[in-house]
Amino acid sequence: TDGAPAEARDKNVPGTGQAQRDLLGVVRMHTGQRVHELQRNGEAAVTPASVRAASMNATVCGLSLPGQTLAEAVEREIARVPVLTMVEVLDEVMGGGAARGRLLEIYGAPGSGKTQLALQLAANVHLPAELGGVGAGCIFVDTEGSFCAARFAEIAKGFTSVLAPLLQQHSRVRFGWEEMLSATSVFRVHDYTEQLAFVHALPTLLRNKYTNTGLVVIDSVSYHFRDFADYRARKQILTSMAQSLLSIANTFDVAVVCTNGMATTFEEGIPKLVPALESSWSHFNSMRVELRQEESGTRHAIVHRPADSNSSEPIPFEIKSCGVREVQRSASTATSAAVPSNPSTW
Repeated sequence: TDGAPAEARDKNVPGTGQAQRDLLGVVRMHTGQRVHELQRNGEAAVTPASVRAASMNATVCGLSLPGQTLAEAVEREIARVPVLTMVEVLDEVMGGGAARGRLLEIYGAPGSGKTQLALQLAANVHLPAELGGVGAGCIFVDTEGSFCAARFAEIAKGFTSVLAPLLQQHSRVRFGWEEMLSATSVFRVHDYTEQLAFVHALPTLLRNKYTNTGLVVIDSVSYHFRDFADYRARKQILTSMAQSLLSIANTFDVAVVCTNGMATTFEEGIPKLVPALESSWSHFNSMRVELRQEESGTRHAIVHRPADSNSSEPIPFEIKSCGVREVQRSASTATSAAVPSNPSTW
């Protein structure tokens, strides 16, 4: 997992199961599994019944988007609680965090922390509504085979430890890292056809099985398109996939977060690193977060808004064993920031 502390890497964590079946009559895809099932030491946690349930009604004809007034659209937008990042300054710049109903792209070089931030968002979406959070589950799509259940469990435990004082004040709220694992489902896709099939089947899964979902993560969206020979076909496929994801985000009130790698391009013969995939992909993202790791090891996040071409100042953050955190500049700052009085401002 990119950016993960060495002690968090666990090569013995089992994969995403053995059950496979055809989707849309064209490809095969691993069935989604709960994260706590992934942690079982090699146990075959997926049954034929669970495979059928996860794949039910896989053929989707499309999304129906009813018309609405502008007033209704604004009211719906205000009611959408964003997914926090655990970096207060970053949340402020992003308007509260990863917005539901929108696409968010997180891109950067290997080791910059893309997967770590995605995992942190996957944990934070479970924050109960009583504490100012979304209070919903997560679907995590793993395209690279690098999802580490042990690392996610570590981040989940770190998140619940931060919330301990707040949970004491809200004794009726049941929230623990075990519940977070049980409400996080992981899908493994092996090539671009499986990825497209999953996106096509996602509305049915959200409508019929994963009804309480607040976040969908694709890590990474570009992995299976790196060596796509037909440039024209790739652009058409990516445009179609982005449009589908945007419709899904808006229809089901979920935040869709896609990580993206970097590619080398040339400007006047000079090599330059840019986000992978065509520039047309970025137009569908309401926001893009660029992650950088300096030679000194310092990490920064820069928020780009494609709509107005504005970019934020670099925002420092760090990756700890407990997850993604903002950089503490002093002991007094660390004390005051350890447990924010209002989680919605993180």
